Amino acid sequence: MKAIYGGTFDPPTLAHMAAAQAFHQALGQPITWMPNHQSPLKGAASADGHRIAMLSEILDPDPRFDLSLLEMQRAGASYTVDTLEQLRGDDPDQPLIWCLGGDSFNSIQQWGRWQRLLDFASLVVAARPGSRPAPPAEWTDRQCELAHITDHPAGYWCEIEMTQMDLASSRVRQAINNGQPWQHWVAPAIAEYIKDNHLYVDEHG
Repeated sequence: MKAIYGGTFDPPTLAHMAAAQAFHQALGQPITWMPNHQSPLKGAASADGHRIAMLSEILDPDPRFDLSLLEMQRAGASYTVDTLEQLRGDDPDQPLIWCLGGDSFNSIQQWGRWQRLLDFASLVVAARPGSRPAPPAEWTDRQCELAHITDHPAGYWCEIEMTQMDLASSRVRQAINNGQPWQHWVAPAIAEYIKDNHLYVDEHG
């Protein structure tokens, strides 16, 4: 089984860490963080090198996680369906899991070729307590228990419950640019890297 946690991680926040820990606890195996090169739904991200360096600061010492640069090594926009199709071709029989938050899942119909995602992988959705994921109508009969997902190569989705922080990377960037407190939203090593490299200063939006 391979479990992947994708995103822009610009910067990686404590909310990202909490989600990854929840995925690890639910699945009982290392989680691969996969930063994208360019999200089709967001503006330009910080340089790949800075985001790789920040992720390495928090992931290298932690055996629960590893890092894949697959999407960063592809030019152009990063489409999850292309990534999953490639990984499925590499190992057709391995259970492949894409981990994401409830908000991302609820907007999944904005993703490129989203209808094909379950052809290549299953999805594990981290939902806020008291909040239920809203699947596309085509996927209402694809929900199952976590154990079913880990026993099948692809085709299903399930939810796990976690206490999510109301924190987006954009909030951190805006606080830095506005001279407001922000260090408590990221790991100390990330805060140090941001300060040393003068990231997110004079950023707008």
